[in-house]
Amino acid sequence: MTPAELLLTKTGGTVLALVLLLCLALLLRRLYGQRGPRRDPSREAPARDINTAPFLAYARGFFSGEARGDSLLALKAEHTLRVLEEARAIAASEPAFSAALPRRALLLAALYHDLGRFEQLRRYRTFVDARSCNHGLLGARILSRGVFLAGEPEEVRRLVLTAVALHNRQRLPEGLSGPGRLVTQGVRDADKMDILRIMAGQLAAGAVADPAVVMHLADEPQSWSAPLLSALEEGRTGSFSDMRFYNDFRLLLCTWLQDLTFAVSLRRLRDAGHLEAILGGLAAAPEAQARARRAVEAFFRAAADADRQGKRPCPPSLPDR
Repeated sequence: MTPAELLLTKTGGTVLALVLLLCLALLLRRLYGQRGPRRDPSREAPARDINTAPFLAYARGFFSGEARGDSLLALKAEHTLRVLEEARAIAASEPAFSAALPRRALLLAALYHDLGRFEQLRRYRTFVDARSCNHGLLGARILSRGVFLAGEPEEVRRLVLTAVALHNRQRLPEGLSGPGRLVTQGVRDADKMDILRIMAGQLAAGAVADPAVVMHLADEPQSWSAPLLSALEEGRTGSFSDMRFYNDFRLLLCTWLQDLTFAVSLRRLRDAGHLEAILGGLAAAPEAQARARRAVEAFFRAAADADRQGKRPCPPSLPDR
């Protein structure tokens, strides 16, 4: 073989190798790239901490100097930050949130879950969805139009918008599965945990409830509605439409046990004592109090047994509020 032929042979081999490498690179990009079927979305989510400043700046924009309205807005802002901390506790304890993407989506969704509440109060002067609008859907619309999620991966944005829109639904759509259901359930748990803290202060024995917080129900200490107590005893979540009295709200809150998804949520709720404080407010209705306490204690015992066996509750979903 002449030197020229040898050179051509080597050059051809090099070109072929480069072509093969290029094809391999394109194949890997197609499989593992941003839209590839074999990609690992968790690697796309930044590991940076959650920045609460955009939310707080947005919330401050609704403060008007009117004491009553501002106090309600401040309550919602504080609630949001506490829900974020509850979400952190869930993310730290539940293996399903060990990947960066669902963990970040959960924390962002917790931060923005009540974004619609501020516009809701300004427009309608109430936090009651039945008298105004669905604050979850309103929040998702505001979130999708704003800069709150700028720079986040597409999958994170999708999960956050889904969780915000659905966090207050009576039940999650049957077709919602995988990361969407996981993140939404995490937000719902975190949200309920802090609502129970707030309501323990409002509805404990001897407390003076804020009428707006307790939805302007009748303060009749001896009165309660049978459908809510039946729901608690039968392991169902109660309906807001059945509430007439303060005691009904107490019973409904106890039914939220049925809707907590994660074992860590049940442990934290039991240790915090919020339900015991709420049950204490039923003192003037001893029959309802005794039956409700038995149902709550039985649920906690069953949940503790399931937790020891490594099982997870599989509850229904929270009614709209």
